[in-house]
Amino acid sequence: MNNFKTSTIALFCLIPTLLPGCGTMTAQIIGMHKQYADTIQGKKAKLRVKYEILDQIHIFPNSTCIGENSDPDAGRAISKPIAKKGLHLVVIDNITFEEKLLDIPHPPFELKPDSSRVYSEFYIPAEKNFLIRMSYMSSYGAPGSAAGYKSFFCPTKHFTMNAQEGHNYELELLKTKGVCIYSMKEIGEDGTRIQVETWKAVPDESCSRQSLVP
Repeated sequence: MNNFKTSTIALFCLIPTLLPGCGTMTAQIIGMHKQYADTIQGKKAKLRVKYEILDQIHIFPNSTCIGENSDPDAGRAISKPIAKKGLHLVVIDNITFEEKLLDIPHPPFELKPDSSRVYSEFYIPAEKNFLIRMSYMSSYGAPGSAAGYKSFFCPTKHFTMNAQEGHNYELELLKTKGVCIYSMKEIGEDGTRIQVETWKAVPDESCSRQSLVP
């Protein structure tokens, strides 16, 4: 079985034994939050989630914002990360992820998956509303250094989704020219992408007190 690999960022922790916060930061970066477990009961659809390593995409299969933090089946939509570690160096640029595919078709012009993105495929609830939360934050450099300090973030947004049973979907948080696009598409049988009418943003104030990571 092959592993997916990402080279989205390169963050280094030199001599982590001398930097107590380094291990904690590394665990947070590679997503050591509870992972989303596939929906195994009731009506189901399939969802391909494309992500960069600093994306935070969480699925709440039993919630529509109210009660988000009490959803026992919620979790981050990412497959299990595997970090390669050196003697005194943790290279976040060289992380692999366990393969997790459900045979969702690719568009005809995509002869192979985009190697610059990591993706996993999950079963999600169908014929009912459920919640998805998305955000992103990155930073590099150091204040006062010659290279300077730069950061970019996509604010936390909540969406409800109502998938059709047996259909395929694709979710991605796109970052282009300083703009964040929270994208949900249906994937047709021939792999073409179709706009999803049941993908709806939830007003931020409705979920602002519910935004803890499960």
